[in-house]
Amino acid sequence: MSGTLHAGAAAVDITPVDSQFLFGYPHVERNSTGVHDPLLASALLLDDGKTKVLFLSVDVVFVSKEITRQVRDRIHNALGLPAECVLVSATHTHSGPVTVDHLSCQLDPVVPKVEPAYLQQLIEGLVKAAIQAAQKVQPVEIGLVFADSSELGTNRRDPTGPADPQVPVLAVRHVESKRVLAVMVVCSMHPTVLHEDSTLISGDFPAMTRQALQRNLLGEDCCVLHHTGPCGNQSP
Repeated sequence: MSGTLHAGAAAVDITPVDSQFLFGYPHVERNSTGVHDPLLASALLLDDGKTKVLFLSVDVVFVSKEITRQVRDRIHNALGLPAECVLVSATHTHSGPVTVDHLSCQLDPVVPKVEPAYLQQLIEGLVKAAIQAAQKVQPVEIGLVFADSSELGTNRRDPTGPADPQVPVLAVRHVESKRVLAVMVVCSMHPTVLHEDSTLISGDFPAMTRQALQRNLLGEDCCVLHHTGPCGNQSP
């Protein structure tokens, strides 16, 4: 698909600047002692000349309705994009800060409340990534393929149970140079390679996948967005 299609992509570092409780394992006290890999807010803007859509992916465990509302409102004010044209998703890493005060954690004496300062950093990073993506719009062509992740993990309750190994991959490249500007993938798997014994901030396997693609195939400046599909009981 080419011609009238334009796109822009950008990523912004949202790694906490101080030690954070790492959310993802109930009743386990995990405060970060370092950074394994940076957390990113990544954006991809697509424009076919009639409609603009913005995809945002962020390396945190959850994004709430309130986070999404604030991000959409600020992007609308900055870029004029309607709220329904902005998708915000979390990679669901279990090695990042608390971003939602979950009902399931209210009686857990270990899990702290959300830190407002980090929440603001998260929102600022998402909005900044969106604005930078809009500033980089250029003529592109896109392609869609489906990868197979059947060797990646399994149903943790029943190895023969339901699983979705299909991984849609959307690639966006410049029309003339053929340079890949962005890749967007959807994988239905919990990012729990780094387990409860780790005290390092990390985007887990979505971030490691991004780094491997950039270093070995796409180039360091290619933006890689990871969306977590319905992961259910799927574990790597």
